[in-house]
Amino acid sequence: RLHGGPELPDIPDDHGDSAAGATAAVVGERLTGRLDYRFDLDFFRFQAEEGRSYRIRVNHSALPPSAIWMYSPEGNELGGREPDEHWRSGADPNGPWILWTAPASGDYYTAVENFAGEHGAYTLTITPIIPDDHGNSTATATAATVGEPVRGVLDYRSDLDLFRFQAEEGHSYRIGVNHGALGISAIALYPSAGLNVIGRRFETGPDGPLIFWTAPASGDYYAAVENFAGEEGAYTLTITLLD
Repeated sequence: RLHGGPELPDIPDDHGDSAAGATAAVVGERLTGRLDYRFDLDFFRFQAEEGRSYRIRVNHSALPPSAIWMYSPEGNELGGREPDEHWRSGADPNGPWILWTAPASGDYYTAVENFAGEHGAYTLTITPIIPDDHGNSTATATAATVGEPVRGVLDYRSDLDLFRFQAEEGHSYRIGVNHGALGISAIALYPSAGLNVIGRRFETGPDGPLIFWTAPASGDYYAAVENFAGEEGAYTLTITLLD
């Protein structure tokens, strides 16, 4: 049309392609949609609570790659695939997802976009994340005592649970996670001076990852349990003094 081409017929759209035409979505309910052409955008409006985290997931089944975006109450783009301070995005074989925390209460918008061009159906779910049982920063880390098991739950893909414990110079420790039937998790060890990883282990034990480590100096250290598989589930962290 821009260069004098023929007028094309309008393609009926199941969901509006702007914030003004967004479909109302209810948190916790599954919606269905269809991407009808390359760069088709389907907008959805939902209510979020300040400080509450949400997982926004698209399952596009056999449909080629799609993307998901977040927009403010004013309709301004909050981000796409690159993370910022309020949200995190990723992808798995079933479609893209966003993990996002609302900076204020109000209506927000999410949009599903077709990048591949093929037609196809998808489902969209907006799920509230329960409050995290263990912090994901040194400031909010849970205090752990050597020799005492600590229970936790990995609530979503990339969930990070951080624990602070005291180690003595020259002593060796076994840091292990028993995650039962939970999918792949990892354990990482960080020094007291900052979050520069000392070591990370995935499946090195029959029940979960293990780290064997000798403290180079006395002080506080941090063990982090990380969720890499995406399944929700419980685990037990045990830090054992070996000598």
